Amino acid sequence: SPTGAFRSFFTFPNRRRPRFPLLVASTESLADLNARLKKKQAPPVPMDRFRPNLVVAGVTKEGNAPFAEDAWKTMTRAGDRLALTVAKPCSRCKMPTIDQATGEPDGGDATTDDATADEGGGPRALAEPTATLKEYRTGAALKLKNPKWRQEVFFGQNITHASPGAEINVGDTFYVRSKGRSCAIS
Repeated sequence: SPTGAFRSFFTFPNRRRPRFPLLVASTESLADLNARLKKKQAPPVPMDRFRPNLVVAGVTKEGNAPFAEDAWKTMTRAGDRLALTVAKPCSRCKMPTIDQATGEPDGGDATTDDATADEGGGPRALAEPTATLKEYRTGAALKLKNPKWRQEVFFGQNITHASPGAEINVGDTFYVRSKGRSCAIS
């Protein structure tokens, strides 16, 4: 939000709770994607194309920072121990192919009536950044176990929490636990 704070969806008791209320993505992952787009002479995309509500920076994973969030299990905030659980990778629909400021789609066939056009596997798969992500971020390429995810495109991680009224502020430090490793991020 403009104030730099996130208030939990769970503070509204009459609303249906979202299955995955938070999405985390790292600036390092976006930089990696944009470097690949540049090699294809395609324009870079901003983070808002992926609509994360948690953007982290300063991520490292044995010298390979991009997509380190793929291995995360939990994120715990320093101080009060607010715990976030990394639930699953986020499969992408057509939204990353749409300019968030104008609502205009980038490439692909905008006139199709094909029912699959709304998802990453439809005609929008030809638009960027989905086309580039399909080269290295599919379920098959990531060796994800769910067979339904083989052709899906992934960017970011879905997160859950059980802390009604919790707020996360810009600059908060979280400790990340991944497969046998821990580190701090802000």
